Amino acid sequence: MLGNDDSGAMGSWFAFHAMGIFPLAGQDVYLINSPHFEQTTIILSISPTITFTIIANNLSNDNRYVQSAKINGVEWHKTWFRHSDIANGAVLELEMGDRVSKTWGIVDANGNPVPYPPSLSDNIE
Repeated sequence: MLGNDDSGAMGSWFAFHAMGIFPLAGQDVYLINSPHFEQTTIILSISPTITFTIIANNLSNDNRYVQSAKINGVEWHKTWFRHSDIANGAVLELEMGDRVSKTWGIVDANGNPVPYPPSLSDNIE
């Protein structure tokens, strides 16, 4: 409807969703989800130039599920990250597949449970 402005909330939600990340409002946490693009680069700073790039390898209509992730080449087992993990520039590389992963976001390389994203109700010291 003309004039029905939500101050950009829907547009920003869609932009983040299409890139494959979901920022948790009021927190420095982003959830990782399935992107719509094979590659996206966000300019975090112009001077100096700092970028955050999201790469979705093997992305297709069939391969839409995250199988594994790396941040700056390091295996990333969590389904989330903090802004501090990307603030100095980063590459989030996702391997996509045609089925939901049975391990990514559930256990790390040693079979240990992966931590849930932090909550505002967690004790913060």
